[in-house]
Formats: sequence, structure tokens, C-alpha cells
Amino acid sequence: MAIAVVSEAHGHVRWTFRLRVSSTARTALTNEWDRCRWVWNECVAETGRVIGIDWGVQETATTTGDGYDLPHAAHGRKAQAKPARYDRMMARRRPKKGQAGSRGYGNAKRLRVKAHKKVARQRRDTGRRWAKSVVPAHDALPVPAA
Repeated sequence: MAIAVVSEAHGHVRWTFRLRVSSTARTALTNEWDRCRWVWNECVAETGRVIGIDWGVQETATTTGDGYDLPHAAHGRKAQAKPARYDRMMARRRPKKGQAGSRGYGNAKRLRVKAHKKVARQRRDTGRRWAKSVVPAHDALPVPAA
């Protein structure tokens, strides 16, 4: 929770604090939130807008509404040069069995992980942006079982 305080002589002061609640209070708040969310979902008026979604490989999502198809973004293909470079760096610096890795090996390993995390975040962001455009525009989203 952030609070802004205004002082005539000194301007604005802003500080943040975190309220810690007991596990019993947290459980009660979570249950109340779940109940309110259920009531909200039940009260939303249906307008009959339905879109079918099929998850695939060539296209991430194919829908019955042409404007909502989600093509494969190929984030991994665009970024594959960096992890490949870090793999070669690790191969040159690979320690012998039973020995600790060098600082260069550790750095290359960390950079490789960062590159993979970036691709994962890009994929997650693309999916969330797509979902934010599809969900508000439709009442029902039938998805076939895998």
C-alpha cells in the first residue's frame, strides 16, 4: 500500500509498507475473494458470442473467428543464435568429471539460462496479449480436449 503525504514546505513524500496477515485471515480473505469472483462470473450477461479454439503446432491457436488466430511467433528461432553461442562457450570450458567449473563456464551457463528465460517470457507475453484480446470479446471459449 502506498501513501502520499503533502507538506506545505517540503512537497510530496511517498512511502510503501506491506501488511502481514495471519494464515487464518489470509484463508478467510482468499475464500471471500473466490466467492466474489464466482458471483461476478455468474452475473455477467451472456450475449451469445462464442469462439472455438484449436491448439496446434504450425499456428499456436486457430480459431473460428479469423481475426483471432494466433500465428506461431517463432521467438526461439529468432533468438537461437545466442543460446547456440553460449553452448559453444560452455563446450570449450567444460570441466573434467569431478572438477568444479571455471568462472567462464559459469558465466556462459548463466547467460544461456538468461537467453532461454527471455524466450519463455516472450512466449508468455504473446499468449497473454492474445488472451486479453479474445476473452473480453467472447462469452464462451470451447477448447477441444487433448
